[in-house]
Amino acid sequence: MNFWKYTKHFKNDVIKGASNTDPLLCSLMDKIREHFNAPVIIHRVHDSKAHQNSQHSKKECNACDFHINTRMPLLNQWIELQRFNFSALGVYPFWKHPGFHIDLRNKIGDLKAFWLRDREGEYHALNKQTLRMVK
Repeated sequence: MNFWKYTKHFKNDVIKGASNTDPLLCSLMDKIREHFNAPVIIHRVHDSKAHQNSQHSKKECNACDFHINTRMPLLNQWIELQRFNFSALGVYPFWKHPGFHIDLRNKIGDLKAFWLRDREGEYHALNKQTLRMVK
């Protein structure tokens, strides 16, 4: 079932893989849009070509890559996003439009994983040193 049609700010016809998305993820993305009062541009949800351990490749996708169209610094956006009940939050400061990956891998709302992907495409756990890359 396609749950994007029940959101206020997103329509399934502009989201690739929309019909395979976890309804809780749809709802949380709508809440993020409301919180920031700015457009949230979704890059990817379900992707059957993603590597097999990716949350994007799950039958009911529970992952979303996106950026927020705001002048708020990326670090401040990351801090604000921690208010929401995601299991994982990745920051991608070197995308063409710097943004985030969120997912609900544990379905319990505990943030279990934080990471950053650097300019070379390497992944790092977030800590004081890696947070310096986020502007």
